Amino acid sequence: SEDHVGKLNALIAKVQLEADKKEEEVAALQKRLGGAGEKGKKASSEMTALKADVAKQAEQLKGLRLRVAESQEAERALQETATREATRHTRATEKLERRIWSLEGQVSDLTSTNEQLTKELEMLQDRLREYTQPEASSASRQQPNGPALSTTAVKPQQAVLTNSNFAKMMAMQQEINQLKAHIDALTRKDALSRSKR
Repeated sequence: SEDHVGKLNALIAKVQLEADKKEEEVAALQKRLGGAGEKGKKASSEMTALKADVAKQAEQLKGLRLRVAESQEAERALQETATREATRHTRATEKLERRIWSLEGQVSDLTSTNEQLTKELEMLQDRLREYTQPEASSASRQQPNGPALSTTAVKPQQAVLTNSNFAKMMAMQQEINQLKAHIDALTRKDALSRSKR
């Protein structure tokens, strides 16, 4: 674009120089018109032709200057458009980077929460196993000198939970189910966040 404008400016300078030369020739011919006869008529004819040529050159010069102005205006418009596009792309990039940082933070938080919930779930499952173990063995340990229980007497006792232990077991099982559901939800949310990246 700058090269094109430079060429146009050079062409304008050339046309201006030619116009100046023509004007000098016209002035010289006007001096020669002071004579009479055929020389005067010839000089007058040449002067008329030169004036027409000068007018034509001036019109061309006007057109060239207009083209230069249009080229410069187009170049300014392109620069403004490029600047606006660069600004828009920069803002979009910054917005995406902030979104990525936010998602990474959410993923880190979800991972930490998931790990904590998993540990709590394991602890509850351990406690649940303790409550569901047979109580007969503990009873036999409390009476080391007593008579040994028969197999038929132990089995029914092993299968029975006290009301208190049963309630605790059901409460813990419900909490385990809630924790599992929460962990599943966190896992799905984590996977969705990663897919958006």
